[in-house]
Amino acid sequence: MAGEPWHGREPVDQAKADYAKLNQMLIDDVAYIPLLYSNGAFLIKSYVKGAGTNSYFDNYWNGISIRAH
Repeated sequence: MAGEPWHGREPVDQAKADYAKLNQMLIDDVAYIPLLYSNGAFLIKSYVKGAGTNSYFDNYWNGISIRAH
């Protein structure tokens, strides 16, 4: 793991051992691991340029403009 030289892909057995060690560290030391999925609904008119969102972020508001309509 940390501090060991890395020369390409680890053997599967070593990777499994590393994951088992990480799993035990999480069990021992982590109170919880939050999983958060937000869900938003946006109604954006066709004359609004630059507005939008995706799973990771909302578009910056300073990039939004209103087209002639």
